[in-house]
Amino acid sequence: MNGAAEIFVHFARARWFRTFRDRAALERRQERGMKRFRRELLSRLPLYRDLAQLPLGAFPIADKEFVRERFAGLNVLGLSYDEARGLAERGEERSGISIGMSSGTSGNRALFLVDAHERRTWAGVMLALALPPGGLLRRHRAAVLLASNSRLYLTTRDSGRLTFRFFNLRSGLDAHVRELEAFDPTVLIAPAHVLGLLARRQSAGALRLRPERAFSAAEVLDPAEAAAITQAWPGPAHQIYQCTEGFLGITCRLGTMHLNEDYVLFEKDWVDQGRRAFNPVITDFSRRTQAMVRYRMNDILIAADRPCRCGSPLQAIERIEGRRDDLLVFAGPAGRRVILFPDDVRATVLDAAPAAGDFGLVQATPDRLELALAGSVPPEQHAAARDALAAAVTRLGGSVPAIASVEYQPPLDHAAKLRRVRRTFPWPEEH
Repeated sequence: MNGAAEIFVHFARARWFRTFRDRAALERRQERGMKRFRRELLSRLPLYRDLAQLPLGAFPIADKEFVRERFAGLNVLGLSYDEARGLAERGEERSGISIGMSSGTSGNRALFLVDAHERRTWAGVMLALALPPGGLLRRHRAAVLLASNSRLYLTTRDSGRLTFRFFNLRSGLDAHVRELEAFDPTVLIAPAHVLGLLARRQSAGALRLRPERAFSAAEVLDPAEAAAITQAWPGPAHQIYQCTEGFLGITCRLGTMHLNEDYVLFEKDWVDQGRRAFNPVITDFSRRTQAMVRYRMNDILIAADRPCRCGSPLQAIERIEGRRDDLLVFAGPAGRRVILFPDDVRATVLDAAPAAGDFGLVQATPDRLELALAGSVPPEQHAAARDALAAAVTRLGGSVPAIASVEYQPPLDHAAKLRRVRRTFPWPEEH
């Protein structure tokens, strides 16, 4: 089967045939996938061979450090992290398997191995879930604006119905605007703050784009950006939850994020069960070359409190809150910690300072916050925002930190992920 035919097969399965009547049918699919995954990959890997048939809870929890230190035991080639990185940097394959590398915007660069079958499966599923109505029956043009390209995105071109173009944000956004207009994409994928900038230019008449679907990727979609995107182009602001660890989720036609549970098993490591906030612990049972088993993501997801109106039994996500490093942490009663979530910070600051066009908040130590407000914000609104933050911490029972106003620095490097709320000290252990 040639590449285009294989992509179409996976497209058809994901678009038309892989629908689940209910949660029980989905779980049967997961069980079949896990059995195959255990037999075809885990039993081949030295690290997991003795665990392959044990309950999932018997496997160790993995994270970036775990993967880096044990990389050779996690892939079918037995490549060490340094060997794989060398191949990735030279753009070389080994035994038909290519090595991809993250952009490294959040620390050490993560690596992933994929073979041709995995690339074509990914391409078919991505096209099935991301393309507007008509799918591969129509020709589409996809523009991807990111900090680094990926061979996975390039694989979508093999469908024969998609023209793909990558715009490197490391060259700046303005360098691409005229070429982007000439390309006239039907599908537009970019970080949330870049989509927001383009959408505002479109609404102001300074840009001429007409995507049928616009997807936020690589960073949290802020409500203000979502509103700007919806105003500029038809339909809801869509999101793709894609990272080095895998293709983890995408929005449905109604704009609700759903986890890709038909390919990935998700365990919930609860951060705050009362507000349905959790770190996903993922096991990707679609993998063939590199195991991703019980990998704890740093992301904080908020589970929806009811099924989506689209009818899918796949887990609906109310929002991606950010990363664990975006949670503000304060000393609470009896030595416990008190957590302030980024979404609460955004609402608190912007309600108190409506003149602010944007904001940034950094917690460098448990007892100090630095607040930056964008635009011509009156001094009384600066003070109101500081007071509102202090009141929010007090309501949670936390010790109120010192809160200082600092100068706002607008993001100039659009290749870097925009994080409005950041904590720069390690997550504290509870006593």
